[in-house]
Amino acid sequence: MSSVPQVPKVRMVEGFPHKLRTWWENFTPTEKLTITRRLGCLPLLFKITPDKHVIRELIQFWDPDRVVFAFKDFELTPTLEEILYFTSLKYQRMGQIIPHRQSGKKFFCYLGLKNENKLRCFENNWVSLDYLYERYGRSNSYKLFRKEFSCTQVHWQVRRPIAFAVALLGTLVFPREHGCISTCIGSVARVLFEGVDSEELTVVPMILAEIFRALGKCKRGESNFFEGCNLLLQIWALEHFHQRKNMDDICFSNINHINSFYDRMKEFVYPIGTDDWYEFLAHRTSDQVQWKYPLLPRSPAYIRCRRFYYIELIGLKGLQPYAPVRVLQQFGQAQVIPLRANMRNSEISFGPNFEVPRAKEILHEWDNILTIDIGNGPEKEIPEYQIWFQEGRNSISSKGGARF
Repeated sequence: MSSVPQVPKVRMVEGFPHKLRTWWENFTPTEKLTITRRLGCLPLLFKITPDKHVIRELIQFWDPDRVVFAFKDFELTPTLEEILYFTSLKYQRMGQIIPHRQSGKKFFCYLGLKNENKLRCFENNWVSLDYLYERYGRSNSYKLFRKEFSCTQVHWQVRRPIAFAVALLGTLVFPREHGCISTCIGSVARVLFEGVDSEELTVVPMILAEIFRALGKCKRGESNFFEGCNLLLQIWALEHFHQRKNMDDICFSNINHINSFYDRMKEFVYPIGTDDWYEFLAHRTSDQVQWKYPLLPRSPAYIRCRRFYYIELIGLKGLQPYAPVRVLQQFGQAQVIPLRANMRNSEISFGPNFEVPRAKEILHEWDNILTIDIGNGPEKEIPEYQIWFQEGRNSISSKGGARF
């Protein structure tokens, strides 16, 4: 039995807030349609039961310099296409969102609230779910808090779905510790609902970037709270580790892959607890992985930009490199030896003013991205790949480092 390393007990989102679910259920079918057009299937994350043990152990296998999970004889990483698979959010031929600092005053103004100087949280540019729910979560919230609004009820009705988007993104997708929702998420929600100069933008790269950022910070011991979407990371991992011998358990008619997640996983034997998950992950080999999702969209996958052998993603808090060239088998293609590239220097934090370095250059590269066809798969790696992979592991070990 492997020696299970002692790992920090990283905290994370451990449930879908009851008020957020009630808020969702209070919407009319028309309002829900408005929201799902912008947030895809994210509101259905309440169907997922969080498992903190799998996330904590996955962190031990994360290689932040190569932006992959490094297991016994293979690498895996979440991809843009797999985020699309779960969320039904489009990203191709759509621009990345550039986040902006949004003060509490601007946040208030956009949502139609009077500037409430008594709330100290707004001085630090955050808001609570409780505050948003009380003022937008019920159909009669406007009447209950009429004196706090500077807008008409018609304007308030229009802002309700946007306020919900801020709450959902801030509690589940881009969470902060203690349930603090960053007011800068208001700028992201506004772009999703209104676009920029008539251009529709996508939040998919930002979701993936913040998952990578959270993995890196937790692996390096820089944070004890996972600030990415651990629920998406959890179901992403389980889909790959549940290897299916046949397709009989796949519901081809259901395109909502969050809603149907547990139907697909009904035959998967879950490890229980931290130790079991470590043993499971430490001994998993490449022939025990569901490399390509059965229902992965067939449109070409984003593989690299023209300038680098990776892609720069604009996150909520910083730039994050992304190297799908290292996981070609996830696209149904044979894995070849990728060019070595330490991407640590490409991970850049924005700072308090949300200044995005080289923004125009990054967006230009994104608009001219290189793609690869998604194959039928599964395909094995070329023979030379395993030699290269093991040499890389041995090199790291000889220098006193560790992948895990």
